[in-house]
Amino acid sequence: MFKHLLRNTLLTATFALFTATSNAALITQDLIFDDLTTAEVVFETIGTITVDTTKADPSGIINSWEEFSLFGLDIITEEQANDPSSTQYGLFGLFAAEVDETNLNAGIEFLTFDVIESAFEFYNFSGLVDTATGDNFIIDIFDFNGGLYAFGDLALGDASVVSEPSMLILFISGLFIMFSRKKNV
Repeated sequence: MFKHLLRNTLLTATFALFTATSNAALITQDLIFDDLTTAEVVFETIGTITVDTTKADPSGIINSWEEFSLFGLDIITEEQANDPSSTQYGLFGLFAAEVDETNLNAGIEFLTFDVIESAFEFYNFSGLVDTATGDNFIIDIFDFNGGLYAFGDLALGDASVVSEPSMLILFISGLFIMFSRKKNV
């Protein structure tokens, strides 16, 4: 009897936790760029951004990323910039992404950043995208000598939404517990 009570309690807790966090997800989107130094309009993928929706404040603003790359270069994280043992970094710019937590498949609705890349600390990227207006916005790329390296229109690609893996594992474990009864012989 105690085994059945324990199993049913664990199963109920698993369902409750899975339901409560079913909106927790990672959103990954391509960053698409059209170089305005050419007359031809050609949007090409220049990087990706991944944000964790569990880090959103009550208004849906996320102030950090999980992965962020532009032109094949990784962007430093806030943790890297604030690491006192590292002499390599020391500058962390602006970053904000906004998502609609009721429709995560819509992806990032607003993105603004002013960040540096981590490999050479040579390029600074500044960009803005607001999908609510339907317009493409701008990205500027500067080298640290102050020279403009490139600029153009910036847009976001389709969103890829992945549910939080730990909750899925917990849910599957609960199902396994439910169906793994020992038969009394």
